[in-house]
Amino acid sequence: MPSASVPSASVGRPTKRLWRRLAVGFVLLTLIGYGLSNLWLSSGWATGMAEEKLKARTGMDWEVDSMSWSPWNGLTVHDARMLQPEVLRDQIPEPVMTVKNIRVKPYWAQLVRGRMTVREVTMIAPRATVAAEMLASLASQYAPPKKNPSQSQPSGASKLPGAEKPTPHSGQKPPVEKRESDTKSDPKTTPQPPRQSAPKLPPPGLPMWLHIQEGSLRVVSASKGKELLNVQGAELEMQVFGEDSDGELKLERVKVLDLPSFKGLRQNIVWSRPYLKIKRQTLHAGGLELKIVAQLGLSRRAPGRFPFLLDISLDPQKAGSGKGLDGLALDVEAKDLAGIARLSGELNHPMSWRGDFLVVGRNINLLEKHGNRDVVFDEVYIPAVLRQGELRWSGVRLIGEDVSILGNGQMSVHGGVLSVTRLVVSPEVADMLL
Repeated sequence: MPSASVPSASVGRPTKRLWRRLAVGFVLLTLIGYGLSNLWLSSGWATGMAEEKLKARTGMDWEVDSMSWSPWNGLTVHDARMLQPEVLRDQIPEPVMTVKNIRVKPYWAQLVRGRMTVREVTMIAPRATVAAEMLASLASQYAPPKKNPSQSQPSGASKLPGAEKPTPHSGQKPPVEKRESDTKSDPKTTPQPPRQSAPKLPPPGLPMWLHIQEGSLRVVSASKGKELLNVQGAELEMQVFGEDSDGELKLERVKVLDLPSFKGLRQNIVWSRPYLKIKRQTLHAGGLELKIVAQLGLSRRAPGRFPFLLDISLDPQKAGSGKGLDGLALDVEAKDLAGIARLSGELNHPMSWRGDFLVVGRNINLLEKHGNRDVVFDEVYIPAVLRQGELRWSGVRLIGEDVSILGNGQMSVHGGVLSVTRLVVSPEVADMLL
């Protein structure tokens, strides 16, 4: 009896159906997992973890509304807010920083291998409001305790072991010192100073793109109710952490105190690892020609450290009527004026900031607009230093024929202002003051 043959098409159909069902199941599981992961990211537990990580990086309290992720946009943090220090929140209700969206895209291949390496960071509408009182609050939190002078200064100087000059025993001749003329210098035996090699640059690593859109910055004095700095319309696109490169910072408007606004500024920024740098450039402000250099350190190996340097110099020059002193009703003119301001330290640790400041000048003329009184200083010398949150000035001299001012002093968060000022005036000015 002939055997019945099974058609080949009937064998392949169950196999295709099985693969189709597996594919559909995999897609459904992926979509369900994607939706559940986004629900978890929006939960209070996930946002709380993000707030703790941001606080560990910056040292400030944060609030995060929600988060989400996608394969094409990476992780997105929505409506993040960096809060003011707790002691200032009643006085300054505005957060230190608000960011509408923060998008972080990783290198997915590195993430699969267990290494988190950021490929791109985009900040949309970051708005920062920094108060001078906030810096003072941070300085007071990290200020070292004052030492007791009696404990820091020993009553008597102790001698180090072996500091006494040895005396030869009786009957022994003291050792004869050899002079350079007694021995011939041999280049093979004469020690040579060590060669100083150039500092080794860190390896470039994987690059990271940094994008900032619609940024703004305000520096204010809450106690005085005065705005010190206002920057609007900041845009930045550049690459860091990789090979050396450059980018451009665009600023729509910059206003400092009561000086005229600067509009449409474009500043070239260089990544020369491991620093973001603004090369030396000239800036005209208030009738003065300033030279500015700045740099900020960035490193993946030290994510919480931001060493910075700001150097502003004023070469000897004449100064016309200074704009921005209308509130003081003064016109200022100088025949010769020079100065320097250098500030460095860890950006997020004000107690590490170190500053050196100096202003010198000749024939400084102050004209009072209402009283039409001239005060001329033939010599001006104003030095100051900043160390561990304390600003000190010593040997201040403003020497003039009618008025001379001499002074020393210091200012700190804990101690306030302590100053000794000596005022010497001519009899005519003394009669006017009395």
